[in-house]
Amino acid sequence: MQKLFLSCRGILPRNIFCKNIEVVKNNERLVMKNELKKSSTEDMRIIGEIIDSAATCMLTTHNHAGGLCSRPMYTQEADSNGNIWFFTSTNSHLVSEIRNNHNVQVTYTAGKEKFVSAAAQAFEVFDRARMIELWTPMMNAWFPQGLETPELVLLRVELQDVEYWDTPSSPVTKVAGFFKAMVSDQPYRPGHHEKVNLHH
Repeated sequence: MQKLFLSCRGILPRNIFCKNIEVVKNNERLVMKNELKKSSTEDMRIIGEIIDSAATCMLTTHNHAGGLCSRPMYTQEADSNGNIWFFTSTNSHLVSEIRNNHNVQVTYTAGKEKFVSAAAQAFEVFDRARMIELWTPMMNAWFPQGLETPELVLLRVELQDVEYWDTPSSPVTKVAGFFKAMVSDQPYRPGHHEKVNLHH
């Protein structure tokens, strides 16, 4: 089975194979199945770079009162299946909320110019081998007992609908784009925005 590579923290992008991707560009819908496409490869590369650069996301869940609750989460890995992995605690409000409603939203901001927002589903994963693989000394700040923490659990967030914005960082580029729009019949677009739907 071919897999979609999103990103892997600390490792440069490898060969990217599309499992089943729907890319929406300029109101034109393109569905790609089991084949390598340059446009989707570029989308995934940019999304992966933003996630890696940001490292920490805001993860939003549905609380038991029917409202929304957000908290920062440090990303352990974004894997080749389009999943993002985190460590958390079984006795946390986060876990309680995803047990009740798996639908979540994750957002990443890399600097002042790049953003990712994704609708996803979150699940607890009890996998000792995977915990060992993903554990870093940094996690001791939250879990002093390390991998022996009784309530330690992995959170797997499966990305579904992903949007990203990659805007130019140079003020000169922004001004040039603005004046170009003024003398043409095209609206000013300050950056690159795409919507990618991942179907597993």
